[in-house]
This record gives sequence, structure tokens and C-alpha cells, in this order.
Amino acid sequence: MNAKLQDIYSNYLNQTEEERIAVAQKATAAIAGFFSESGLTQKESLNFYINIVRLFVSADRRCSQQEVNLFNKILGVDYSYEDFFNLTNGGSNPEFVKAMDDIIDTMPEEPKIAVCVLGLTLLAADGELKESEIDIFERILE
Repeated sequence: MNAKLQDIYSNYLNQTEEERIAVAQKATAAIAGFFSESGLTQKESLNFYINIVRLFVSADRRCSQQEVNLFNKILGVDYSYEDFFNLTNGGSNPEFVKAMDDIIDTMPEEPKIAVCVLGLTLLAADGELKESEIDIFERILE
């Protein structure tokens, strides 16, 4: 695990769920700032958040109710498990992963870290990070 990711993860482990949600909400604000500067609409921004989650969910090819609940709390939305699963399904498609990597590569450092914080908050909800999940974070932070 690279140093940036280790630092983010160590901070994450020392936080309560409420603190994690607050930090993830700050991360979404940083991402939203990038979206605003890029001229994306609110709907396009929400689609990007969904695609970020889709990318992270693809790492272990499963989506838990806990991840859905956190996503809803962080973004103030109300997706059912089924709706969320349908939205995030297909994240392991190689063309999708490549497109997301290309988009994230164009982002400045702060929004990239924010993307990782958001992803970490969701993926580490079960208390562990799998190697396939770490690989995605490291790809973003390289």
C-alpha cells in the first residue's frame, strides 16, 4: 500500500462512522468543486459519483447494504439496494474501467484524493480492504 493510501486508511480506521461520513461529505464537496469548475450539471455530477462507486464496487464484484446506506447518507439520496445495485452493476467492464481511469487521470491531486476518500469510506465499511480494492486506490494515486 503506498504512503498516501496508508495515511488515508490509517486516519479512516481511527474515526467513528459519523466522522467518516463527515469526511466523505467534505470529499464530495471537493469533487463537486472540480465538477463545477468543469461545467458539469448536478445530474452529471451525481452520475459521476455513481460511476466512481461503480468503479470501486467492481473491485470485489459485490455491493453490500452497508455500502448503499453510506452512499445514501453521504450524498443525501435514497437509493434502495436493488436500484443501487442496478446502477453500479457492470463496473468491471474493461471499457468502463479504462474510461473512468482516463477521466480521473485528468483530475488535479485534491479531487483525486477526495475520490479515494469517498471510495475508502464505502469499501472499508465492512472493516477490511481487499487487494483488488487497494489496486484501484493505488492506480488513482500514482
